[in-house]
Amino acid sequence: MEVFFNGEPAKLVGGNRTMLQVITPVVPFPEAKASIKLGMADYQVIGKEEICIKDIWLMVSNDAPDNFVNYTGSFVIGSKAYFLLLKDAPEQNELMVFETKTLNWESKQLEVPLLATSNVTGSSEKGYLYTQSENNNFWEYDPNIDLWTKRKKFPGKNRDFSVMFSVGKYIFLGLGNDQNTPWEPNFSDFYRYDPIQDDWEEMEDLDFGPSSPKLKMACTVVGDKIILSGGGSFGVWMYDSTKNSWDRKNDFPMALSFTSGFSFNDQGFVTLGRQVWKYNFQDDSWTEVDEVGFSYRYRSFAFTIEGKAYIGGGDAIPPTIWGNPTRNVYRYDRPSF
Repeated sequence: MEVFFNGEPAKLVGGNRTMLQVITPVVPFPEAKASIKLGMADYQVIGKEEICIKDIWLMVSNDAPDNFVNYTGSFVIGSKAYFLLLKDAPEQNELMVFETKTLNWESKQLEVPLLATSNVTGSSEKGYLYTQSENNNFWEYDPNIDLWTKRKKFPGKNRDFSVMFSVGKYIFLGLGNDQNTPWEPNFSDFYRYDPIQDDWEEMEDLDFGPSSPKLKMACTVVGDKIILSGGGSFGVWMYDSTKNSWDRKNDFPMALSFTSGFSFNDQGFVTLGRQVWKYNFQDDSWTEVDEVGFSYRYRSFAFTIEGKAYIGGGDAIPPTIWGNPTRNVYRYDRPSF
């Protein structure tokens, strides 16, 4: 006996004359529906009605044009998410675009400098890249004309694993550390960029104290509040962009690195790729919520578009179980966590 979901074989694990028990294939179900086909010897039976796939995190894509991990982050403009892919040679670097309305991918050549410790963010209309360079270290991307433009140089020292996010019309950038120095000192300076004026303004410093992060931190923007966590540290800090002030918060449950932050329904979340934690503003605590898929991974991406949260990519642990998670995208199909 064979069982197929949308033409993909399921694993038969039990049953009797009136019931079959199967494991649903780990493949995309973009519409959360599947048709069933049964096969036995030369006979086939096709179900008359579709069934609903009730996964909390629904795989909607498994065909990204390349394996990719979230070194630099991603940014969102409209219904599209943008990812910068670092390759072995600079001329091979890519800007990969995921259209959430059609679930299609597009690959573009990336013609700006990129390093593994660079960072990106986006406003409502443009994307922004900071990359460690003596001259051309801050770039603006216009998706309407597919063009990167050099903007005014970031005024701080060159740094790795910077913190970068947007609130309203402003881009905020700073912190990070120097991976080329043996003790990897942290930077405490922090700046705000005005795209209209093409100018920088220094903001309030952040003194990390003894809980200094050494790797890329997760940045979660909820309204005018920004939550920083991870980077190999338990520490959590909140920035109030209206007051230009930092506040130390309760520790994260684990000292993780290369996590990603996203907001959903005015709540803040952090993910490692399969595990997801929700930040509770009322009691300043973290709660682990619904897991994503079947593979543990890290350096995944996370973003929210039109009220839907998406998680995908990353390095699989181990890489050969349940398909190839570095090419898939999951969408949260519930109203709230």
